[in-house]
Amino acid sequence: MKSKRGGMVDKNLIELILAVAGVFLLVTLMVFLFSPGFDKEDKSSESYFNGLKDAINLADSGSQGEFFMMDMGDEDVDFYLVYFGGVSSFSDSLYGKFSYLGSGKNAVCICYKKGDLSMCRYCENLNLPIDYLVDGVSGKNIPWAVKDGVNIAVVKDKGETSYVFAEK
Repeated sequence: MKSKRGGMVDKNLIELILAVAGVFLLVTLMVFLFSPGFDKEDKSSESYFNGLKDAINLADSGSQGEFFMMDMGDEDVDFYLVYFGGVSSFSDSLYGKFSYLGSGKNAVCICYKKGDLSMCRYCENLNLPIDYLVDGVSGKNIPWAVKDGVNIAVVKDKGETSYVFAEK
C-alpha cells in the first residue's frame, strides 16, 4: 500500500513541476510580446536584412535572387533598401537623408523611417558594388534608396564585377 501512495505523490509532483514550468514559459512570452522594449521596426529590419542576404547568396551561386519588403500600409513607418556605396550618408530627392555609422566601399543597408527618425542598423559591406537598374537605366556606383513595396531581382553581372539589382 505504501508504494502505491509514494508513486502517486511522485506523479503528482512531476505534473505540478511541469505545470509551473509551462505557466512560467507563457508568462515570459507574454512579457516579451507586450514589453515596451520590443521594437517591431528593428525586428522587421532584421528579418528583411536576412532576406536580402539570402538573395545576395543566391546571386553569388550564379542564380537569381529576389528581394521584397512588404508595404504594410503604416503611414508612420517606411522601410528602405539603401546602397551607400562608399559614403556614410546621402540625401535622396524622394526619400530624404540616410546615414549609418559604419564605413565601407559597398555598404548596403535596410533602413526605416518613423516620423523624423531614420535608422540604418542592418548593413553589410559587399565585395562588389551594386548597379541599380530602373527601366533599363543604371545607377552605377552611386548611392540610392528603394522604398518598400518594390520587388527586386538580384544577380551578378556576367563579368562578376558587380551585383545588379533590378526592379521587376
